[in-house]
Amino acid sequence: MGILRSPSKLLKRKKTEEEEIEKPESEVAAVNIPPAPSATELMLRGEREKSQTAYQRAQKAEAAYRAKKQAERARVDYKSSKGHLKTSCMELKLGLKTAFSSARSSPAVLKERQHNAGNRKVVKKPEKEEEKMKKLADKMKKAEEEKAKLEAEAPPAEEEAAAAA
Repeated sequence: MGILRSPSKLLKRKKTEEEEIEKPESEVAAVNIPPAPSATELMLRGEREKSQTAYQRAQKAEAAYRAKKQAERARVDYKSSKGHLKTSCMELKLGLKTAFSSARSSPAVLKERQHNAGNRKVVKKPEKEEEKMKKLADKMKKAEEEKAKLEAEAPPAEEEAAAAA
């Protein structure tokens, strides 16, 4: 560093050397640990952590409780449905048995109906004939009454015809 250099360059060089020397100190200062927290801050942090862990434990306990209750309901529903299915199977078997037995015996039912229909005809036929006879008897009575009326009126006409003769 000679004398030949200008004083401004010398000043600049001094400044850069000083900055280089100061840089490691500033880097060390940046890495320094911040000041220790106060007792109140430490207490608040501790309380927050405690409440956070208590909340998490409560959430887990609540989830376990819900799962337990749902499992109980599922077991009860399973037992109930099992019983219902058992009774429904028994009822289905009974229903199928009766359906097949009724299908097997249906020809007998048809024969009985045919027989009853024939009996009804046998019973109703004389009744119908009797009604026809009554109607005919009524018509005969009416015809005889009209004939009697005509005969009652006719003798004077016959007498006139006989007198005219």
